[in-house]
Amino acid sequence: MKLDHIILACPDLEAGCEEVKRRLGIELVTGGRHENMGTHNALAGLNQGAYLELLAPDAKGVSTGLAQKLRTLGGVTLYHWAVSHPQSAPLSRVDGILPESWVPGRRRLSDGSELTWHLMFPQSDLGALVPFFIDWGDTPSPGKQLEASGRLAAIRLRTPRANVLAAWLKPLPQVQIEEAAQGSWSIELISGAERWSLSSVSDHLEGIQSWH
Repeated sequence: MKLDHIILACPDLEAGCEEVKRRLGIELVTGGRHENMGTHNALAGLNQGAYLELLAPDAKGVSTGLAQKLRTLGGVTLYHWAVSHPQSAPLSRVDGILPESWVPGRRRLSDGSELTWHLMFPQSDLGALVPFFIDWGDTPSPGKQLEASGRLAAIRLRTPRANVLAAWLKPLPQVQIEEAAQGSWSIELISGAERWSLSSVSDHLEGIQSWH
């Protein structure tokens, strides 16, 4: 189990890239199109082979529930996070977190080639506090090909069920879990000489609650 990428979401990719560059000083590069999801993305490398993804609806893509949801956002939103894990290695079941079936995914690059992978979204009522899982198979992860333009210092998860998450996510050193009455999460990014904390509510797409 290893951190793979952090996902930010926005209603318009070009405007979102400009906002990330203005606020964080991180310049994202074009990723590609998720043709079956109606979305496209831009990427930036982080430390330890992880990367930052900015996800947005693709005006030239199919209309999906996800694309429609992203169009309603008021700006860049802390959306989700992914952990790499091979399909062949079983995941333990813990109280309130149940592994599901793996499903294929793909992204069309600008040169016409494709990246492929498999995803698994655990069944849970903890929202984005629980990561989804990705297995790249024979495809190299984008994080291994992008030059690091920022450093992820920490992922902070706050929840009334901290003991459950702490046991399940123990292999991830970047993750810090705190007991709290309400679920929320944040990430800490270092860009240049600046350290940024991006905070959001765990299971709502309402925009980043604070940039500081």
